[in-house]
Order: sequence, then C-alpha cells, then structure tokens
Amino acid sequence: MSKKTIALIDWNWMGHHSTYFTEFAAALARADAEVVPFCANPEDFNNRISEMAEDYALWSRISMAEHVNGPKSSRFRPARWRGNYEAIRLFGGLGRQLRDWERQNNRKIDLVFFACIYDWEFAHFSSSERFFGFPWTGLYLHARSLRMPGMASPYRTLIPRPEKVFGGRLLRSIALLDEGVIEKMRLITRSGNVFAFPDVAN
Repeated sequence: MSKKTIALIDWNWMGHHSTYFTEFAAALARADAEVVPFCANPEDFNNRISEMAEDYALWSRISMAEHVNGPKSSRFRPARWRGNYEAIRLFGGLGRQLRDWERQNNRKIDLVFFACIYDWEFAHFSSSERFFGFPWTGLYLHARSLRMPGMASPYRTLIPRPEKVFGGRLLRSIALLDEGVIEKMRLITRSGNVFAFPDVAN
C-alpha cells in the first residue's frame, strides 16, 4: 500500500502551537506518512523539525513548510452572513492552496490534519466544507462545548455548536485531550472515530 500524504495545518504560532505542530509532524513521519506542513511560521518550523528529526529517513518524509493565512475579519453585509462569508474565504482559500500544491508536486493529499481546532475559528466551517473539499481530521483542543453545552466561549459571545463543525461528510476522525467527553463526541460525528490524545506541550 502506498504511503499516505497528510497536510498538517496551523495558522496560529503562539503558546503551545509550535510545539504541538512540530511533534505532530514528527509523529506522522514516524508512522510512515508523507507530511506536508502549512503553518504561520515556516522558517521556525523548519528549524525545529531539523533539530528533532532523528535521521534522514524521517526528515525526508517531511516537506519544507509553506505559509498559510489564518482567519481575517471583514465588513461583509448583511452582518448575519458575515461568519459564513469569512469561513468560505478562509477554508475555500485553503482548499485552493492545497490543490495548487497537488498540481505543483504531482501528488495527491489524502488527508488534512488541523493541529488545533478552536470553536471561534471553525464556527462556520459547515458552510465552507464543500469549498474546502478535502477529507480532514484534527485536534479539538478545548472541549468545553461538550462539558457545558449552550455556554458561550470564555471572553467571547459565541455559543459553540460542535455538531455543525464535526457533523460534516468529509470528517474522518477527531482527537480530544479530554477523555471524559469522547462518547459525547461520538454521538456528533458521522464517522464515530474519536480518539484521546496525550497533552504534549511543555
């Protein structure tokens, strides 16, 4: 069976993000996947991964990282459609970037792994999934929405709706740090593939 090509994505780079991203890239490469990193700071990632790659065989399975843009606010009118517009712009643009990479490298991306999924960045993902167009998975970092449904996210007015994010047809699996809400997440996802991840941040 041919190796899987996995696009690893994170447009945030503060706090734990760089550590998680680098660890995930190395872990996927050790699992014999071809890793295509897209992040907010490609130079920093390339330096980090070169320091932790044990040998050339591992390093050779990780492509040089490319820059990816994160969410941008807009003044789209009417305001009630703004979130959908911004999601289509973000995830539709990301889908185009990944398809451009496929054409330039004559390789197919089999799966997209979002290294960190925040409610406020993925709130309108369901409206943009068809524009994104890739099978995907990722780490849902904060599962507060499953512990306290109907409660707004801290410091935000957004009330998370995980069923809108994780109920799409292109979702293949989802990872959580909170082992206590795995069964709740399985009821939301179509795939039912929900896994507990260890917390790797130092």
